[in-house]
Amino acid sequence: MKSYFNKEIKNLPTDKKLQLFASKMEDNSELFAQLEALLRGVPKQEVIDIDKKLIVQNFKYWSFNNPINSSFLGLRPTNIEISESSPLAKLGSVVCGIKFNINVKVHCCDVTAPVCYLFVRLCMESGIDRVNLFHKKEEMTESGEDFRNGCSAVVTEHSDIDSAIDVFLYSTSKRPWKLNHLFVQESEIERLKINLIAKSQLKGDSIENTNLASKNKIEIVAYENKLFAFDFIADADRPEGKQVVIVEAYRTVKELLTLIKKENPFFLSLWTNDISEANEIAYNVILPIVWINDYGIFGGPDRSSQAFYSAYFKLCYCIDKDLLTNNVVKSLQNWSTMNTTERVIKMLKVVEVLKAENSPDVESAALIEDAITNLESNKFVDIENGKLWVSFEDFQGCIVFLENDSNLKKVVTSLMYGVGCIRKLEGLESTPNKKSRIIKLFQEENIPYMETDKIFKQIIYGVIYSNSNDSPAHPTGRMIYTSFGAIFAK
Repeated sequence: MKSYFNKEIKNLPTDKKLQLFASKMEDNSELFAQLEALLRGVPKQEVIDIDKKLIVQNFKYWSFNNPINSSFLGLRPTNIEISESSPLAKLGSVVCGIKFNINVKVHCCDVTAPVCYLFVRLCMESGIDRVNLFHKKEEMTESGEDFRNGCSAVVTEHSDIDSAIDVFLYSTSKRPWKLNHLFVQESEIERLKINLIAKSQLKGDSIENTNLASKNKIEIVAYENKLFAFDFIADADRPEGKQVVIVEAYRTVKELLTLIKKENPFFLSLWTNDISEANEIAYNVILPIVWINDYGIFGGPDRSSQAFYSAYFKLCYCIDKDLLTNNVVKSLQNWSTMNTTERVIKMLKVVEVLKAENSPDVESAALIEDAITNLESNKFVDIENGKLWVSFEDFQGCIVFLENDSNLKKVVTSLMYGVGCIRKLEGLESTPNKKSRIIKLFQEENIPYMETDKIFKQIIYGVIYSNSNDSPAHPTGRMIYTSFGAIFAK
């Protein structure tokens, strides 16, 4: 592609280039919106309020910060496919490769070629020459794993059902955050059904008598292309061209949390006017994005964008957790439940011993202290125009470090966030250094760290064990948004 930048721009630091691109993205937001509306039927305002905003936030955040989860991003996205169903915001994931001077390939299809070309051209104009565009003739499909099961919603007995229903009826049917599952407290299920039927009849739709309903004895309420299915059967065939929203009743919060964990959505829209109930649910579901009394909101501080992009920055590398010793597994289970202060105390005990002994590892004591002193908080809270944003990174499992990229400070920083660390030894250090004083002190304090000469497949970094389940764990950005101060129509 032709170079669009001069030497002055080319010589800018990477951070300045990212900021320049964010500015150009803002200036061209209307053009992106027009292309998306014309080619994929995405509402223009939605492109500006969501896709453009997420891309700009991500570029700004990475320009001003070295994100906490960047040290965990071994498998950084270098091939980004923008299929017909991919959100425009996915293009923002190129920033990870740019930040670490890695060439990134953007693969487009016929439909997405214009917006991808415009995006890459703006990169070039900003001095970013590591992003290249390729047209892929083969059919591309958006990975179903990126956003798991889309969005689930919860309506409690303390919610404003009318407001919730209005939001659900007009919610997107094509985007990754489309509504797939609706959990309703048992005492409110009939009320919700009556309200849905009333709004459906006003629209001219009615209770749908589809094959899905008649064959499986499922009550269906239709609204445009949405089908709200009550008493849904898991193996029932879903009609093509329709968005099926499964409506399921629950009794207690404990039962709800179990159901949500089983559904495993990426987004959750929670409707309740009870603050205690809202907090209990929002902070226990452990999902990337939770909206309280709202839906489809992507705004707030730049850092909040990391929750969305964790879908693309996640680690997809896994090895058998049996390679871990029982001591590391047991230590990790305790370590991950500690707060930061408790971890600091254990680390400082190691430092005190190293200094007192004046051992060969005494210089390492200074590195450990430096890592603790400069530890960046993984949580922040921001209030903006009657909206509360709580964002944090959630770390679980173990991180694998290559020998040549595992300085002690980086390892300690990772440990302080509650994960375990495994150092892969190579070359002259192909045999674990069992005599290392630091390793022994870590073991005495039950800090989950080990060294190994085992051969790992595709190793760069990787999460290989999660103490919560058997699937690969990874650092996930989380964002909880609360809309407050509004008077709901009761």
